[in-house]
Amino acid sequence: MGAQTSMGAHAIDLWDESMSANKEILVRLMLLAASAALCVPLGEAVVRVIDGYELLSLRLIVVPQPIFGVEDDAVGTPAEGGWVATSGVEREWFVRDPPRPAGKDRNERLLELYRAAPPEVGYGSIYQWNLEFLRDRACRGAVSSEAFDQFERIFYYTPLDGSILPRYRFIRNVTDPSGMVINRFGYRGPQIAVNKPPETIRIAFVGASTTVSSHGYPYSYPEHIAHWLAMWGRRAFPNIRFEVINAGRSGISSPDIRAVVRSELLPLEPDMLVYYEGSNSFWPVDYLDWPDGRLPERPAVSFVLKSPLENYSSLLRRLLALLDAGYHGDGAEPEKVAHTVTWPAEIDEFDPDPDYPGLPTGLTGIIGDMEGIRTDLMQIGAEFVPSSFVWMVWDDMRLALPRHARLFQALNQSYGIFTYAHLRRMVDFQNRVFRNYAASRGLEFIDIAALFPRDPNLVRDAIHNTPEGIRVRGWIVFQQLVPMLRHRIEQGALPKLDRERITAHPALAEPRFQSTTWAKLLRSCD
Repeated sequence: MGAQTSMGAHAIDLWDESMSANKEILVRLMLLAASAALCVPLGEAVVRVIDGYELLSLRLIVVPQPIFGVEDDAVGTPAEGGWVATSGVEREWFVRDPPRPAGKDRNERLLELYRAAPPEVGYGSIYQWNLEFLRDRACRGAVSSEAFDQFERIFYYTPLDGSILPRYRFIRNVTDPSGMVINRFGYRGPQIAVNKPPETIRIAFVGASTTVSSHGYPYSYPEHIAHWLAMWGRRAFPNIRFEVINAGRSGISSPDIRAVVRSELLPLEPDMLVYYEGSNSFWPVDYLDWPDGRLPERPAVSFVLKSPLENYSSLLRRLLALLDAGYHGDGAEPEKVAHTVTWPAEIDEFDPDPDYPGLPTGLTGIIGDMEGIRTDLMQIGAEFVPSSFVWMVWDDMRLALPRHARLFQALNQSYGIFTYAHLRRMVDFQNRVFRNYAASRGLEFIDIAALFPRDPNLVRDAIHNTPEGIRVRGWIVFQQLVPMLRHRIEQGALPKLDRERITAHPALAEPRFQSTTWAKLLRSCD
């Protein structure tokens, strides 16, 4: 009995020791969890500050960086120690925001369709597509990146000239799911009349995504310019008003832009049209000599999104990047295969002939489309103003990662077979072609690229600006437009009345929401 009692007591002691040990482990685990609960948010906060993300936002949002020169000597043409404003323009205008255009509430049906579409399609699910373009894709099996077979409905319009271009328009007179206001002509921005009012100068801007800008951004660069022109006009020419048309749309290239001008803008009779595009046909592989004659592989790079959770944690993004074999935390360009350019004897790299038929990077076709735009505008007495195009790349560029991760990925994945030096070389060549084209036709030329700061904080990737970068680009264009407009007004060339008064736009008479399905389009091919 005594032995049993002793064994029982020993068992109780062992139980007590075990419970005590378990309690100690539990306490340690609780302390560890409490430490993690404190340290992880603290670590996340510290890394967010280091990496330049907003501290209190749920999703990672980059903190806007100061714009070069703005704090000291704001705005204008870059000069030693700052920017100098054009005569008649006030520095403080630069930081004034335009009024937001009045628009209708978001269209709920469009919002539903947008949310139901595949993520990679985005706003394409609520565009108004060219019916001839759709038939071309459905019936002739042409290559297309749009997932039309996954659309619940496909909105369309019938082109008057039977062309497949432009491929799409924005649906007119709506506010899209992002909040972008689209006017009665399908353009981003405020309403305008079909006929230009008296004493009005109408300026159109054409291009692709870099002109229309991100749908979710509050302003595009033409909207900034419209606001500054209004302020300048009230002071310099109080009896004259300025209207701006933003006819840009994402993903299009020069053939689409030419079609936009011909079918949509000519009836609106702009007095001046500014052309800004230089990426959607840009692939600088022409005249390149590769080792062994083969294209190299793109370099392995880090800061590529591996998990949706990285959109919410800078700490996780850093950790996954460190575990990546392609980590480039110093922001330097990854090692790439060297390549050389062998120019034809007929091409002068530094003074190219814009009419040479073998220009690289699609420039021969682009110049042909620009010439078509120029001659079309001559029919209505309008002026064509080409511009240079901004790429954020140069040799020996070093980026702050992960703040500039999207720019790093664009240059080293999308264009990863090319060195930074080669991209810069071909971008500069492209802009020289644009400059020489303008000079050969006696046109004004807006050199944006020469004046835009080499500041990666002003871009999201190699070509798309942040809201701050959009403002800077708009200011550069505005500064160069002011002397042109002043000269034409003082000479009596502007403003001028429309050549033809119309009651409605001939190409925009169809219903906005007529739609079809991919299955119906396929059946119509029989």
